[in-house]
Amino acid sequence: PKDWDDREYIDDPDAVKPE
Repeated sequence: PKDWDDREYIDDPDAVKPE
């Protein structure tokens, strides 16, 4: 879910959540 900052978050199962 795009609940993190408005960074270049990609809906990827391999993408880790930026702390």
